[in-house]
Amino acid sequence: MASRNCGEMQLTLMSIRNTKNLRTFLFLCLLIVATSACATSGSSAKDVTYFNVRSAEGSGIMDCSGNWVIKPRSDGYFTNVMVDGLAPFYQNGQISTPFVYINSDGEVAFDAEFRLAAPFSEGLAAVLVEDQWGFIDTTGKFAIEPRYSYSPGGNYIGNFSDGLVNVVEKYTVYHTPETWIYVDKQGNQILGPYQSAASFTNGAAAVTLITDEVYKTGYINPEGEFLLEFSQEEGLVPTGSYSAGLFAVRDVSRQIEEGKCAIGFMNQDKEWVIEPQFCYVGLFVNGLAPVSRDEANSALGPYGYINTKGERMIDEVYNFPTNFAGGCALVHWDEFQSSGLIDNQGKLIYQFNSVE
Repeated sequence: MASRNCGEMQLTLMSIRNTKNLRTFLFLCLLIVATSACATSGSSAKDVTYFNVRSAEGSGIMDCSGNWVIKPRSDGYFTNVMVDGLAPFYQNGQISTPFVYINSDGEVAFDAEFRLAAPFSEGLAAVLVEDQWGFIDTTGKFAIEPRYSYSPGGNYIGNFSDGLVNVVEKYTVYHTPETWIYVDKQGNQILGPYQSAASFTNGAAAVTLITDEVYKTGYINPEGEFLLEFSQEEGLVPTGSYSAGLFAVRDVSRQIEEGKCAIGFMNQDKEWVIEPQFCYVGLFVNGLAPVSRDEANSALGPYGYINTKGERMIDEVYNFPTNFAGGCALVHWDEFQSSGLIDNQGKLIYQFNSVE
């Protein structure tokens, strides 16, 4: 959930592909800097993660060996991964506050219930209470009291990484983020405001800063210093993730000129290591990253996985895959009728077909 509105991202991607004006194109691209991680879990890559999977008996949590950490249950469903021994769970029949957290014993971890709940990352998880986001610790107590406004336009809230989380400071009249800031685990503002700001990954975050005097977009470190910076004239924008020493970057100029998706990977010297050719890219974990070249429907795929040289390692046959975590990844296929876990060779560890 971490907590991105993927339907909105897909509409924006469609608008981008149909746009020919560079300034408008840049603006639309920057709108999705903070929403480009739809196919990823909200947890930090450093966290021990177990995946939420389906079975004929219901929804459960599984490790990368195919063993149930929490056996399937039918009174609701797990909505995201388990981190720190806790997983967000949607309770059937509950309307106003349907979310709780389930522990590794399969029990409700604490009494609190929430309108929405994200997975834990660095010991904290975003939860929605009425119309305000806050962050709880693993005991269910608020580390940061609910104070960040919820928007009906999307679940705009980040996940902690490098001790910081991106939150919306102000919304537009259209319920989309106008400015973002980064806060620490006590809720103190550390960086910002920015016009767009993604969660940190591996010590870098994609941001955009626009004032009357300044236009900057690129990747910053947790001190707010630009590691990779682009001017408006360069026609390049960050695409939300940094991993394995590579920055995901969209070549806007090339995308307009050639009329097709143009996301690739750069090093810190602004050299293309993997040429722009993708519509969506995820994080490199264990040397593999999910990618899609599909022009028609890039938010849903099909996706495959490449290595850090850009070589295809797992064919593009999946819908909406995750980054790898703990040696496996959660994937879907057959238009979401089937799902399962794969290893880094693309072999199925577990599979479930909902129509069988």
